[in-house]
Amino acid sequence: CRDRSLRSLLTAAGLFGATVLTKETAVLLAGGLVAFGVLYPGVRPRARDGLLALAAAGAAVAVHPLSLALSGRASTGQNYLAWQLFRRSNHSALFYLQVVPPAMGVAVVALAVAGLWFLRRSHSWREGLLLCWAITPVAFFEIWPVKGYQYLLVTAPAAVLLAARAALRIPIPRRPAWRPAVSRGVRAGVVAAAVISLVVPSW
Repeated sequence: CRDRSLRSLLTAAGLFGATVLTKETAVLLAGGLVAFGVLYPGVRPRARDGLLALAAAGAAVAVHPLSLALSGRASTGQNYLAWQLFRRSNHSALFYLQVVPPAMGVAVVALAVAGLWFLRRSHSWREGLLLCWAITPVAFFEIWPVKGYQYLLVTAPAAVLLAARAALRIPIPRRPAWRPAVSRGVRAGVVAAAVISLVVPSW
């Protein structure tokens, strides 16, 4: 988005395909990318570049179905997909609200929300990309009756980036003499609180 480089776009597309291979639910990030392109037409790639990127991502993702087909076990993947799509609901609608914030660290989630507030007047495509990245999987899995603890892993990097940006935008007292020391102290304290909030769920 910053330099409009086709090489960067194709690299990102290949990495997206690798991400889908790592965890198939990451395919939902494609919906976030589409939403991002709709909301921010100024950074949208040209049609030709977009098709090349789609081909690069598809080439990476194709490794999985091709490997199943060549092994003679294509039905295994089909059965797994059907089971994922049609199995019964296993959690209530409040599952993610109750489970994900403590698991990601309450301070990290709070900082991510605070980051959106601090950056509301300097909003750019960067914040838009992070929001589209995070909101699309969350919305899908909130609507979809089947919920899994690990399904929202793909949103963790976006939350971390928003939290980090918030830590850099914490309001500091206006007195110039205080700024350097207070700024360092406040930010160190905020980062320490975020780390401490991760100790228990990590353990």
